[in-house]
Amino acid sequence: ITSLNMSSNSMATKEAGAIIARMIRINSVLKELNLSSNTHEPSEYDIEYHNILREYESYCVGSVLQELEERFAQEFAAQLVDGMQGNRTLTSLNIRHNNIDEFACQKLQRLIDRNRNGERLTSNQRRSRSSRRRSSIRRTGQRFKSANSQRRT
Repeated sequence: ITSLNMSSNSMATKEAGAIIARMIRINSVLKELNLSSNTHEPSEYDIEYHNILREYESYCVGSVLQELEERFAQEFAAQLVDGMQGNRTLTSLNIRHNNIDEFACQKLQRLIDRNRNGERLTSNQRRSRSSRRRSSIRRTGQRFKSANSQRRT
């Protein structure tokens, strides 16, 4: 599959975004993804769960619902950005009609442009990343050794 249409499913939530982000991150063949018109319309349970009514007592219910839709959309977008960071093949992403703010749209656009242009890590960026991984491993190893030496005494 190189093209996937998941539009109009009312799934623009943090949880759905996390699942899609994992799929995007590990997928190496998908080129086009349509997630348009997935605004999640909050239910009474969502309103209760987020305690939004207490926080916005002076707003009318319509404003509360709009606030929740926007919150869901931003959480959804944050997950998509996270997934796109690890993807190098997706070159078309349709996120229209999801209440996603301009900042998240720009981030996603930069990541799509990176994939379209075939940008790769330079050797300096690779070395920098691998040295960070090695130092992280060393730090973890030191903690492990010190914990074991304390147990032996």
